Amino acid sequence: MKMDRKPYTGVGLVGNENVAAIYTVNNGIIDINGTGIYHLFYKNYKHDLLQSAVSMIRVNDRLYFGNRKWNEYTHPHHLVPERTEVLDGFRYTDNFILEEDNLEKTDIIYAYGNNRVVFETTVSNKASEAKKIGCFGYIAVRNEEPILGEVLTDDALCIQTGEAYIGMATCESNENYIVEDSPTDFSYQTFLDVKNRNQKIKGINTNCRVGCVKGKEYELKAGESITFQWALVFADTKEELINDLQSLDFKYVAIEAKEYWKRWLAKGNKRVQEVASIHKNDNDEEFLDFVTRNRIAMKAVCQNGFIPADLTGHYYSNKMPCYYARDSIMVARGFLLAGHYEECEEIIQYLIKRKRKSNGEFYQRYDGLGEPNEGANNNVSHQIDSIGYFGRIVYEFYKRTGKILASEELLQELVSVIENSEHKNGMVGPEGGVNEGVFGAAFITSSNMFIYGGIKAMEELFVVFENKEYEKRCQKLCEQIYQGIQTTFNKELERYDYGYVNYHDRVVCKYDTPQYFGPIYGYPNDENMKKTHEYFLKHASFFKDGIGYSEQEYHHGPWLFNTLACAEYCKVHGEASEYRKKMLWAKNHANAYGLMPEAVDANDESISFINPLTWACAEFVASYYR
Repeated sequence: MKMDRKPYTGVGLVGNENVAAIYTVNNGIIDINGTGIYHLFYKNYKHDLLQSAVSMIRVNDRLYFGNRKWNEYTHPHHLVPERTEVLDGFRYTDNFILEEDNLEKTDIIYAYGNNRVVFETTVSNKASEAKKIGCFGYIAVRNEEPILGEVLTDDALCIQTGEAYIGMATCESNENYIVEDSPTDFSYQTFLDVKNRNQKIKGINTNCRVGCVKGKEYELKAGESITFQWALVFADTKEELINDLQSLDFKYVAIEAKEYWKRWLAKGNKRVQEVASIHKNDNDEEFLDFVTRNRIAMKAVCQNGFIPADLTGHYYSNKMPCYYARDSIMVARGFLLAGHYEECEEIIQYLIKRKRKSNGEFYQRYDGLGEPNEGANNNVSHQIDSIGYFGRIVYEFYKRTGKILASEELLQELVSVIENSEHKNGMVGPEGGVNEGVFGAAFITSSNMFIYGGIKAMEELFVVFENKEYEKRCQKLCEQIYQGIQTTFNKELERYDYGYVNYHDRVVCKYDTPQYFGPIYGYPNDENMKKTHEYFLKHASFFKDGIGYSEQEYHHGPWLFNTLACAEYCKVHGEASEYRKKMLWAKNHANAYGLMPEAVDANDESISFINPLTWACAEFVASYYR
């Protein structure tokens, strides 16, 4: 499929075991600092440490950082990358032509190990005369907590804020700046000091936002190039930070990073091959590169089991990312199907440890502290469909590993939540569902499909537990829910309708494409579901192969995870051609780094919403490995 439009803005997810960050030099976040890293968290999502981290070069009185060209006496100018790519699935790379100074620069960022983020900038002098070029690392430390800064004996910069210590090291340096910049989110003093070579290297103790710059000036001959490397290292104590900085050798960081991600991918690949040998699952190689990028992006943001819905700031509360029970299980499933069992288990165990409502159900979402955080634009009191996802993921994990992640008691409690919920025409609810209550709290067909699949899975687990009572209770619930779902089938349109709201008795006559997740999660692919699938292909499509949502105006247009659920449905049920078309559509609507946004504007295909969205990235992976 030939695409005439440009890819969506490249926004990447960069991280490792203990660091998670969002990164863009593609003009993705708009303010003077909105280039490079814009949010960064260490070990948890309590404290957003950095507002910016990006390579900087100085040429005469101009500064270039990310996609910005800065002059003292005017506003920054935004540059457009000549080339954007992701190398080896984890090296985010952007190339810029700096026409005014006859230079070319290539910015690269990657993370690996427990706590390292590495930046590389290659500057090439295209002019016919020599030029003096200053090459630096630049970070802006957020002022949510008091900030202490100092220069260590080995010339690295050390910043302590909240519970984190940040070390900033460069391959070479003879200029250091630690600047109290501004109490707001806008910088200015740091740039002036670097431009004027007004070095400030004294220790600092402030509640102000701090800018740190470290690097060296070089003379580049005509046609000459230089690669400047620098890194951020994170630790819990100053002593730990110093030890780690001493082991940092820039000659080996690129090799170490490649080996780290190669090992991690190989562990999953081995398990995938073991499952594929049983199920004869053949994957299409044309999607593998994008799958690898999204696999690594999922890993980048998984912090001790906490999966943020996104890192763009859209799904934030109190300046912290939010953890949705639903989204996190969807990501856990992506890890499971890709063979990364440790990450899957970590996510499920994190959810199990969270506080639940008095009736035993999960809260819809939790904040960066892991505390319940309902509300925002989708507070619908209940979201019991997450119980369906939960039951299914626990069962699928057991099938692959022989380990049951949830206790028998917890599964019993969750079954009781469904039994004790309100019922309407056999369906359970009312709740918001995966579409978050666009018609109000309702007894939703898609939710009931998920719940059916989860209860069916728990029934199998109760067989393992030799719990006859709950095995039969699960059977009874599934029979009731299945009959309730059938009452929503629209014989005239030959599709399942949305469901029933709690404020009148008429069925809501709207389509709802999350129903694709029903058969994926264990609901029977009955004749009515097959007809619904045919209806969606004809009437729920945007831009040919993109699949819409619920006839709603929120993010009006095709959604990535709905389209990918359709792809997975097609793959499971033998529609190879349709599977490929949906996957190709998703690939062609990825951002410039190959990650998946949430949705595409129905009125302008060049606009995407929430770029990237963690669940959409995970569903691309899940659809490929299913």
